[in-house]
Amino acid sequence: MLYFGIKLIFLLAGCLFTEDQRPNILVIVADDWSYPHAGYYGDKIVSTPNFDQLAREGVVFSRAYATAPVCTPARSALLTGRYPHNLEAGANLYSYLPEKYPVYPALLEQSGYLVGMSGKGWGPGNFEAGGYDHNPAGKSFVGFDEFLSQNSDKQPFCFWWGSTNPHRPYSPTTTLQNGSTIDDVVVPDWLPDVAEVRQDILDYYSEVEKFDLEIHKLLITLKKYDLEQNTLILVTSDNGMPFPRAKSDLYDAGCRVPLVIYYPSIFPAREDNMNFVNFVDVAPTILSLAKVPIPGEMNGKNLEFLLRNEATDLNMNFTFTERERDGLVRANNLSYPSRSVRTKDYLYILNVRPHLYPLGDGGKNFSGGYVGASPTREYIMINKDHKETGRTFKMIYDKRPEEELYDLRRDSTQMINLISDKAYYKVLLDMRKKMEAWRLETNDPYFLDDAYDLFDRYPYYGSPKK
Repeated sequence: MLYFGIKLIFLLAGCLFTEDQRPNILVIVADDWSYPHAGYYGDKIVSTPNFDQLAREGVVFSRAYATAPVCTPARSALLTGRYPHNLEAGANLYSYLPEKYPVYPALLEQSGYLVGMSGKGWGPGNFEAGGYDHNPAGKSFVGFDEFLSQNSDKQPFCFWWGSTNPHRPYSPTTTLQNGSTIDDVVVPDWLPDVAEVRQDILDYYSEVEKFDLEIHKLLITLKKYDLEQNTLILVTSDNGMPFPRAKSDLYDAGCRVPLVIYYPSIFPAREDNMNFVNFVDVAPTILSLAKVPIPGEMNGKNLEFLLRNEATDLNMNFTFTERERDGLVRANNLSYPSRSVRTKDYLYILNVRPHLYPLGDGGKNFSGGYVGASPTREYIMINKDHKETGRTFKMIYDKRPEEELYDLRRDSTQMINLISDKAYYKVLLDMRKKMEAWRLETNDPYFLDDAYDLFDRYPYYGSPKK
């Protein structure tokens, strides 16, 4: 009875607005793309003209964060508006997302939207185990054109385009669209600056360019059906680049992602929005724009006021990210629970179980972690006994302290842990306070029970790694 009552509310809400008042929604999600690897953000190597066009004409966010640094929990948060630790098995890679947690595509469908997806939706995982008969992101279509061709009733639509770029594996690249070569690549501080790594980064950039071409094709399809004026387009990535100490980690390279929301007929173009936004904010924002009631249990904020450039009393000066079991990267498939709070100047990370290795059991077992096989990972593993590369190896694979604190004004790539520096004691107290308040407010299961182990025991549907 409750289900039908809620559905009736959605239907009535939809009837109050005409089709042209309820925007079509196109969500475009890259796979493993870090901020700031786009021309608009100032990257001089990669060419992303289509993303750049949407950014110039839309609302672009420079402090956007994936809630988790790996695909399944990040996509779970984007779809549900809830932090992964509130989603049971939905917090883990290769597990399931319980249907009892509402996802925005289903809520839109109940309110009269035509909903579909193509490519990589929620996952990887087993959506049937969560109670779904199709991917939580929507029913699957061969492509965007096929989906739109079936909309004979001209319903408002919501479509999810899930790219597989720039996810590994990569094809070797000699140069990029603008002629850039490995000599032009700037290697991040935490990786060895050698030819193998430079080539690997260049190949990653090439895959980013392929993703940008997908944006171009989607825009052409919208124009073909004369839908570009009433379609809100959201472009982002599920997590950061698939390199060691990026994907699967709570540092900026793993969680900070590009984000643009484009709807120029309603939201005029503006310079970078510097508020902190998070994937949990996406579902409530989409529902608000579609005139659908936002479930009270969603953790995220409705960003419509930012899109309309209106004043707010909401605190948008920091954000939270987290991590649970990211893959089969530890003996007994144990989770590695971590939490972080990020402000403009500081990053604080709490490693709930510092007695465990963050991945790969210190390089002894499952040594690659879940970033995937790559020339960069191979180089680090082969040369881990060399002085400079050994430092990198330890930073990635060694056990980490319970707390980490980084001053981003002086250390933008989070290399120097200041947790024991007395000069930062007041900062540390403030970051701890923010963290504890958030964990209490969102019912983090580890907050009251250090021995909580349910995330270790949820089923793992991925293939065992050798």
